[in-house]
This record gives sequence, C-alpha cells and structure tokens, in this order.
Amino acid sequence: MRIIITIAVMVLELLTGTVLGTILTVGQKANYAEASTTLEHVTDSTASEWGTIMYPKANTNIRANRSAASKLEGQLKTDQPVKVDFLKDDWYAVFPMTQAERNEKKALGYIYAPLLVDKLNATIPASDWGRIMYPKPNANIRANRSAASKLEGQLKTDQPIKVDFLQDDWYAVFPMTQTERNEKKALGYIYAPLLVDKLNTTIPTSEWGTIMYPKANTNIRANRSAESKLEGQLKTDQPVKVDFLQDDWYAVFPMTQTERNEKKALGYVYASLLVDKLNATIPTSEWGTIMYPKPNTNIRANRSSASKLEGQLKTDEPVKVDFLQDDWYAVFPVTQAERIEKQALGYVYAPLLVDKQEHNSFGSTASEEKSAQDAPRKKIETESLAVDVKDIAFKATVDGKELLFIEFDRFYKPTISRIEGEKPRIVLEIKNASALKKDWSAINTGGNFIRKIRSRLDTKTRTARIVLDMAPEYDYFINQAFYKTDNMYSLEISDKK
Repeated sequence: MRIIITIAVMVLELLTGTVLGTILTVGQKANYAEASTTLEHVTDSTASEWGTIMYPKANTNIRANRSAASKLEGQLKTDQPVKVDFLKDDWYAVFPMTQAERNEKKALGYIYAPLLVDKLNATIPASDWGRIMYPKPNANIRANRSAASKLEGQLKTDQPIKVDFLQDDWYAVFPMTQTERNEKKALGYIYAPLLVDKLNTTIPTSEWGTIMYPKANTNIRANRSAESKLEGQLKTDQPVKVDFLQDDWYAVFPMTQTERNEKKALGYVYASLLVDKLNATIPTSEWGTIMYPKPNTNIRANRSSASKLEGQLKTDEPVKVDFLQDDWYAVFPVTQAERIEKQALGYVYAPLLVDKQEHNSFGSTASEEKSAQDAPRKKIETESLAVDVKDIAFKATVDGKELLFIEFDRFYKPTISRIEGEKPRIVLEIKNASALKKDWSAINTGGNFIRKIRSRLDTKTRTARIVLDMAPEYDYFINQAFYKTDNMYSLEISDKK
C-alpha cells in the first residue's frame, strides 16, 4: 500500500554522513545580501583585499560546479575559514586563505552560500537545521538506506522536504514542521540523487531518470507484473536509466535515451532488484541464499530435468543458491566464497528448495522425484505479535496455474494443512490475527482448481482461517513462496501431471 505524504517546508544543503545541515534566519539572509553587495564593490587595487572570509556551519562539501550533483572536490570542517567570492545562483567560489590573486579559475570549488556564515553568525538556532530539497520525479521514502528496504511512503515531484544525516548517498527526510534534529524522528530515507534544490528542479531532458544496476541477471517485463510478457534481460551490473516508479516497478531505458517518455521504455523491472552502483558490489560472504531441499533432490548439469545427473541433495542438507533463471537455481556448497556460476555444483529446480522453516512442506517434488512421499507438515511456531491481513487476492495465470496472495502488515508465515476426500480443502491458519474484511468471507474465484476462498476469524482465539475449496477431480502440486520485502505470502496450485 502506498502512502502519499504531503508536507510543506524549507531547506538548504547537507553534504556528508556526519554533517549538520542548517537553515538561515531572516537576519542571516540579510547578512548574505550585505556580503554579496560588498563583493560587488570589491576592487582589485590590492590582491589581499578581495573576497570575504566566511565559515561553514558544519562539515560542508566543496563541489566542482554550482550544483549539489557535481563532482566532490573536498570538504571544509566546521568553522574552517575560507575566502569566498564570485557569488552566482546562491553558490560561492571558495579559495584558500592564502590566495592572493582574484581569479575564479584558481578556486578550490564551489559551496552553496546558505551553508556559510561570518563568524558572528556561526551559532545556529536548533530549529534552523536541515536543508530543504525537492524530488525530481515521484520519489520513494524507504525504511533504511537501501532501495530494497521497506517502502514507508512517497514524495510527489516538487514536494518540499527537510533532509539531513547524509550517509552512503541517502538522506534522512523529515516533515517541514520538524524542529528537533533527531534522526529517529525521520519519515525514512531517500536516495540523494533523486533530490534537488528548488533552483534545479527543472531538469534538461538529457538528465532525467536515475542510473541503477541489477543485483543479478534480471528480467525486463512488458508490464508492472512478474506474470507479464518477458521483454528481455539485464545482466548483473549492466547500467540502465530508470524512471516512472509505480507499484514498486521502474520503467527502464537504455543509457542513450534522451527523451523522458514512458512509451519508449524497454519495459519494467521490479525496483528491489535494482541498486545504485555503490551497493552493487556484494561482499563474497553475503551473496546467495541458504536453502534446503524438500525431499532428496537431484542436482542437474543444466537447467533441465532431462540433463545429466550431477548428484543429489539429502533432505535438510543446506546449499547456497543463486543465478535464478527459468525457475532453476545454480547451487553451491555453503562454504563457497566466490560468486562464480561456473563453480556451481549444478542446478536444482527452484520449487524443490525451501527456506529452513518450510522444509517439511507437503507436496510432490516434481516429475523427476516421482518416488518421494508427501512430507508431514511441521507446525511453525507463530510469533506472539499481532498480525494484520491487508489483502487477499486470487489470480489465474496463462499457463494454467492458480495463485493465492495474502499481504500482511509484517513478514508472516501462516500454518498450512489439507483436508482430502470428496470435498478437498486447503486450510491456512493465522495466529493473533486482527479483523478480516467482510468481502473476504466468500470469494468465488471461477478457477479450475480453487473454486472458492472462505475466510473467518475466531474472535476468542484470535485465529484467522482462510479455506480454499478445491475441485475434487484433480491432483495438485502446491508451492509456497514468501516475499519478505513486500510482506507477501503466495500459494501456487498447479495440476500434478
């Protein structure tokens, strides 16, 4: 669910992870006006008389040009004096104190003027911290400094916000009314290149969008859906220009695209699969995912059940998996440090692997494991915290599968069981649940496998039950999936052939 946050504020510029940003008082703005007037009347009669001595309010970045997006040339420490001149577009050219010649070409670089004060004004009221900035396009607010973290809300284009605590190219963002400089009170975090000062909000067509990189080989889809047509694939670390973020999907464009036109996009990529360059390099110890086979499971030489048998995983034998493609994982020993597909043990069909808590899930192991028995279901210990069911949805895919989606307010794994006989059912239990919507009490799906979805809450035990009334004439293959980033649980039903 997207949260639109409407706020009205004012800000300046903040430029490092440990930096204090500041806002000038009316009196301070007047002093700047006086400073600029003084500079306009400076003469070059003596080299030592030009410029004005000023001080940064906090640790402050020096930029190559008059733009917060330009190259970083260095940093001034709090109260470190510099000589400034050539004020233009609210940016000063800054020089070392020993600079004798008034020559802009010899400047160390440029600093946003409101970040500098004369010594008398260096004491800043607590309410004047932070910097006012604006998103270039609609920009997501994230729970942490990562594009993969939880979505906390969204800013509309040109909606002002107060920013501070710049770190790893992410700003903590605050409502304009926030007076206390306390990172714990931030609305969340926004990737810094998505923010500009008001003067720079008009972006040349060649500068729109954001450059991002896929974490791994990543599919490009025709629409904002994992079920939509496959349009192509991005290779790991292949840069693309992204824009038009909606429902956690980016429209992606080639790097050479100059016109900001969604119709000219290559397609769409799920936002959590993309990272900025700084985060694209993954420590070797952190790549991959540890998973477990449901029953004894074959390792194949290629992504096909018809390919050569390379070995077998025993039940509960952990492996590191990566390079998901065509529903097959490359599998590695858990001690594997280097992320190289050529060093894989082989490939395993993804639905045969589960995380540890689900390793006893029932269901067939697919065609190459015909002899495997359904594993008994081990109940999962439910967390004591309350859980809210935000949505229940049904979807039938073009390849004949049927999907149940349950969205929670936090990551949650329901308990699953089945009832066989003339009226087969699949039952999902959710402990410590809040009220369910009346619309979910009976959903007629029109599906071939799932005929009806029924939901009810036992108010005494606070246990919610979601019951799937199944068609009796089929045998089913059941696959569960958990999407931690989106707090989403899915159940996939397909015909066991």
